[in-house]
Amino acid sequence: LLASLILLTGGSRVQAGQAGDLVIVTAEGSHEIVFLDGTSRQIQARVPSGVAPHNLALRADGKLLLATAPAAGEVVVVDLQGLRIRGRLTFGPKPHGAAFLPDGTAYVTYEALPMLRRVDPMSLSVRATISLLEPPHNIAVSPEGGLALLTSLGSSRIWLINIQRDEVTDKIQTAG
Repeated sequence: LLASLILLTGGSRVQAGQAGDLVIVTAEGSHEIVFLDGTSRQIQARVPSGVAPHNLALRADGKLLLATAPAAGEVVVVDLQGLRIRGRLTFGPKPHGAAFLPDGTAYVTYEALPMLRRVDPMSLSVRATISLLEPPHNIAVSPEGGLALLTSLGSSRIWLINIQRDEVTDKIQTAG
């Protein structure tokens, strides 16, 4: 079962499948992160990650990857230069979504807890915890890096998070 993938291209206008492409996928069934050459479609590397990696987040410089593993209750930090596990973040049950922020820290959502955590993948520490009314699910960060959007698990709500202050600034109800 493939749960998540990232496509890196050699340039901003390169089409998928051309020289320079790298595809990164989580393989939940084999408990690994797989790196494929997008041109040859050949496997370049496999990094055993532990139990069932699910979603991926790539740091802007392309040197660090986060893989959430809800079944293991951890976020795996992968050094992409050495293709090795750098560490594991184990700060809550069922981590699901992750997104890097402009300063290199990352937000992690937890399906079992009504909160969002800001973590530092380099020091393997928690920088902030943001309380929510319900467990979040997925996360996205705005292109300029000032705002994060969260979807809620089990409701039609989007949370807006001010990244500089690590606080909820608004909630949007998307269904009646």
